[in-house]
Amino acid sequence: MRYRRRFVRVMGVLLLIGAVVGVGYPLWWQHRQAIDGSREIHRLASMAVAGCTGASSAGPGVLRIPAVAVVAPVVEGTSEAVLAISVGHESSSPWPGQQGTSVLEAHDVGYFASNQLLRPGDIVTYTRACRTYRYRVVGYYILRPGDTIPSPGPSGLVLDSCWPTDALWFTPSRLIVTAVLTGVRSDKAVATGVAPTPLVPQLPRGIPAPPNLFDEGWLAGTLTFTGMPALAWKDGPAPLAWESVGLRAFSALRMGEQTRASWLSLLAPGMTPPLILGGDYASGTPVDVAEEVQGTSVHSVTITTRIQGVQVSVTSTAVAGKLRVTAIES
Repeated sequence: MRYRRRFVRVMGVLLLIGAVVGVGYPLWWQHRQAIDGSREIHRLASMAVAGCTGASSAGPGVLRIPAVAVVAPVVEGTSEAVLAISVGHESSSPWPGQQGTSVLEAHDVGYFASNQLLRPGDIVTYTRACRTYRYRVVGYYILRPGDTIPSPGPSGLVLDSCWPTDALWFTPSRLIVTAVLTGVRSDKAVATGVAPTPLVPQLPRGIPAPPNLFDEGWLAGTLTFTGMPALAWKDGPAPLAWESVGLRAFSALRMGEQTRASWLSLLAPGMTPPLILGGDYASGTPVDVAEEVQGTSVHSVTITTRIQGVQVSVTSTAVAGKLRVTAIES
């Protein structure tokens, strides 16, 4: 009887440890991937804006799956180092938007953790340089080793991950979601009536380059819009370009407040930033961005996060081609 009780206790402890690992490991992986992935997304976004003119339509980009709230960087390769941060592009397949079937892979505990919830009709987009490729989900398959991936068509997309999606380690079965290309949107496609992307303001001259928040471990939150932005504008690189300069203004304001720099009057004329703004950032707190847009005209960019437990919002507005801070709330 004594040995039986010990056995039951040991098994209970082992089951408890297994439960903790089963819940904690995916959460830890997703948290780490969110931090590293957000840096990669911003790097790709910067490359897209800078390389818009004459840029190749094939290559690394940003994958969006609105139905499961996924925004992920996509880079070449499917090694462990790549999949720890990004969605990987299978090099033997074409890039999204090209002729043929593009295959993208990710871990089941990462970006594709909720792919089993996707259904026919859901939308998937891939943004590269000035173009956004729009796909519609058409199929959902569980494949065993040796099975052939069904072709979604001449210009298709395959999302590939382990099955079941709650598996902690590699499994031989695969969850395959297939989608077909339904349209391409380009910011320079005059034939479609899309207006060119408006120029994005820069920080006033005389302000030192501020630190990149995401390189310092800050966590990217959500990008939202108020007003009535044009659909073509939302699908292009302009929102990320405005987000980037808004984040630079926020970072510069923090940097200037910490030293009470003389150039603060150039960035935030007539304003005294609160001391809390220069305080320590709470790791794991997202940095949210809201853009007020009418058509293709951006009225303001607001950065919101928590610093030392206090919510802080900084709103910047374009004035004479330069971005200046016009409101600070804490």
